[in-house]
Amino acid sequence: MACCIIVLSSLACGVSSVQALEASAILGRWETPDGSLIIDIGHCGEEFCGRRVVLKSQGDQECGGAVLRVKLDRSPQSNLLALVGQIDLADKGGHYAAGLVIRSERPEMLYIGGRKEDTSPFARRLPLDLKMARAGDAMCQPTPTS
Repeated sequence: MACCIIVLSSLACGVSSVQALEASAILGRWETPDGSLIIDIGHCGEEFCGRRVVLKSQGDQECGGAVLRVKLDRSPQSNLLALVGQIDLADKGGHYAAGLVIRSERPEMLYIGGRKEDTSPFARRLPLDLKMARAGDAMCQPTPTS
């Protein structure tokens, strides 16, 4: 009986470390192919927050404001890491309800899709569709969005 408990305990530890490894795939610096958007993503409590990286003259970079707050989607599929939350990009239409996906076959790519939550007849309703590539470790510490 003790042998079975040890085996089950080992399996449970293995499962939790795999989930933590999958969730950690979102951490780091992400950049659009044209370099127009760079976001550093890190932990903020149980969620993940992202700060925009602002490019300055002569290649210098500065940490901008918080633009992203997401949490793990509780209905995951085995071949992808899915997160849901909010993204706010003034130059790309403002505030969106967002879904982020990292697929197991291309863990270096992040896909962000969003839809406007404003139902006003005058609201801009263009969907948000971003593809970002991993560009290294995050340098800007996350701050939660409101």
